[in-house]
Amino acid sequence: MNDGARNEDSGGGLRARRREATYAALTAEARRLTAERTLSGFTVEEIADAVGVSRRTVFNYFQTKEDAVLGVRDEDLLAEHREAFLDTADRQDLPGALRDLVLATFDAMEHVPTDGEELIELMHGEPALLRRMDRLHADRHRQLAALIAEREGLDAEDAFAATAAGLVGHLVMSTMRELAEEPLRPADADPADPVDSAGAAGAPSGLGGPAEAPSRARLRQLLAARFEHARRLFG
Repeated sequence: MNDGARNEDSGGGLRARRREATYAALTAEARRLTAERTLSGFTVEEIADAVGVSRRTVFNYFQTKEDAVLGVRDEDLLAEHREAFLDTADRQDLPGALRDLVLATFDAMEHVPTDGEELIELMHGEPALLRRMDRLHADRHRQLAALIAEREGLDAEDAFAATAAGLVGHLVMSTMRELAEEPLRPADADPADPVDSAGAAGAPSGLGGPAEAPSRARLRQLLAARFEHARRLFG
């Protein structure tokens, strides 16, 4: 790789880390304000001012204030891996392909959430967050069911595809809950995920910092185990 390419990659990596730092800061501030004042007790402008960005920047990351609290980005990670998932139809069974699809979507995320327990508490006190999460879950369930149906050559509304998508959703949510509730386990760090004193992959301390690599490795471990249990149960 020449110096120009290296500089371009370095610049792109720096921009990505800055985006992740801004994303994490916006979500953290939205959750702090929700905990202190309730969801209706603050404005998007207050989130932006606290983080040092514009109101427009907040909406570049999130569609709504609820999405900022939930940490839901305005992007479709599933679509990025659609073709790879469909291409597995002739060489991999469906449980394995679904496992790899889920792992690939999490691998594409720079920041692995580790504060799920805090978010669950906020959602219990804010019906608007629960309603928004329900809508998002329903949308993603339909998208995954349609993708499964396409891979398996089924009708778009096929009950098998819907059931499989529902099972995947349950496996992911139960995994995230377990990850949020268990203590940090540095021994689970993946050697492929470098962690230095500045945090994971050079991320700013406190924003996907030292806990990031262990969390990612542990997330993969828990997800893989749950998919294997499902395979044994229904295989």
